This record gives sequence, structure tokens and C-alpha cells, in this order.
Amino acid sequence: MSLVRDRILKTGRMKPEELDIAVKEKMKQGARSILSAENKVYRDISVEVIGKEDLAGFWLQEYVKKKGGVSGFVQLEDGSTQRLTIVEETPSAQKTMGRPLKWGEPVVLTNVVRKKNVFTNAEFMETTKDTTVKPATLTTALQDCVSDLDSVKQDGVYALRGTISKVFSVAEFSKAGVKTRTEPIIGRGGQVNLRLIVSSGQGTFSVKIPDEARLKQIIGEDLEWLEADNAVRELADCLRTVPVVAFGRLSTVIFQGKPDEKKVNPFMTIKGFGFVLPVPEKGVKNVDAKPVAVSEDDDDVEEEVEDDVPEPPTES
Repeated sequence: MSLVRDRILKTGRMKPEELDIAVKEKMKQGARSILSAENKVYRDISVEVIGKEDLAGFWLQEYVKKKGGVSGFVQLEDGSTQRLTIVEETPSAQKTMGRPLKWGEPVVLTNVVRKKNVFTNAEFMETTKDTTVKPATLTTALQDCVSDLDSVKQDGVYALRGTISKVFSVAEFSKAGVKTRTEPIIGRGGQVNLRLIVSSGQGTFSVKIPDEARLKQIIGEDLEWLEADNAVRELADCLRTVPVVAFGRLSTVIFQGKPDEKKVNPFMTIKGFGFVLPVPEKGVKNVDAKPVAVSEDDDDVEEEVEDDVPEPPTES
């Protein structure tokens, strides 16, 4: 008996004779070996549909994965961040709302299906052909739906609140720790060379603003004045104490700038996705930060196996 067959039968979701029938069907559909057919059956039975529900929250980001497919994040009012797979037949926001969704926009997604991996018990969500996207009126502000740095217990993808405390230009340093050059704020191809320090809870974290689209979310459409000699100082005056919500991958490993630099800030990466979004200053409620289980690959964020289905055990 193969390891895959044994694992399928141990779930109790199939009897031996039912598995034999399913394997024969997969062979008819093109499986090149019995093991291949068993692996395909394994994938079929790994996911259990829990039911459909509506999701109301703040739209954080949509992204195209390197391995194919589109996913997104919604920040819910209870403080949790929900990731979902957007299936091909789902009507786009451009069709249902007449325009693309904006970062931090309050929306409700209807008829989203919740599924569970029966082997890991990990739950995930997918849109359907019946899913709609509509504007929502939420009773809680975005800033009140996310946590601060004090609640972070591990590395992961977070939406965190804070206020901008410092603005730095990006510089190059020699191995001896000597500054060799300061990059222009707007570089080639629209690259932005800025690092923000965000005060959050009792700590701070760093965010490098990677491109013009994300910079415009903070300071508006006019970027010409950033060519002035005193632009970084002016930016610091404009942004200091501005309340923001930052969304991206947070690494609690300290940021290393100069070779002799000691403990500085955890670093949030937003390059391929995410944002730093100014929000109205309101009273904040305490919520627990919950990391989103994704991994970063170059400029993309890729979903981990609970969204797909774990690989079956291989023969030894």
C-alpha cells in the first residue's frame, strides 16, 4: 500500500472500494500512474467546504501571484486580517463598482466561500462567481481595526498603526561605515528612496517607500517639489506625527544600516504589495495583531499551502 493511499484511508473520508473507483476514474482522465491518480484523489478530498458568508472590512491589497492566480487581503473590524483567493470567474470591482478598489477602502464582499484543509485544519477563503463587491459603511475606523507593534509576537504580514516620527533619505555606505552618496528621492523608473520611522505602541519600525504610487498615498499627487535641496527636511516637517496604517511583511530582525549601527527598528517590507496610508486621528481600541500566513518571493507575495492543498506524502 502506498503512503498516499494509506493516508487517504486514514481520513475515513473514503472506503477502500471507493478509493479504487476514484483512482480508476483519474486514470481514465489522464493520470499516468496509479500513484499519480492517488495523489489527484488526495488533493480532491483534502478540502472541505464549510459554507458561504459575507466579508465586510477595509480592502488592503490585491496582488497577482508568481505561481498564477490572484489573491487579496481584507482587514476585518474585529482586528483580524483575512486573505482570500480571487477565482477567475469572480466579477471584478471595476465591473461591480465601476472602478478598481483603493487601498483602505471599506467594502463588503458577498457569497465568499470558507474552506478547510482536513489534514491541517487550516481555513481559507475563496470568492465565487456569485461574489459581489459593494461599498460598505463601517462603524469602526481603519486605524481602530489594526494593532500596534506591542502586539507583534512573530514575523509575518501585518496591518499596524502608528505615527510617522522620522523621515530619512536612502544612502550608500562603505564597509568602513562612511556615507559614500545619498540617493535622490525619486530615482530611475519612478523608484523612491525614502525610509520612514513609524512610532507604534512602545516601539518603532522602519518602512522603505519603494515607488511613486505608495509615496503619493502619503503626500498627494505633486512630487515635483521633492527635487529641491531641502526636500527631505520639508518632508519630515510635513509628515511628523501624521497617523498612518502600514500594511506589509514585518521582520522583527533589526534594520541594519551603517555597519556599526546597533539595535534600530524592525523593518516592514511593502515593495511588491502593501502601503502606508494616512488615516484620521481617532481614539484607538486595543486589538491583537494577527500575522497573515504568507511568504514573500521577490516583489510578490505567494500564498502558502493551506490555500492550495498540501503536497501528498511521497514514496520512499
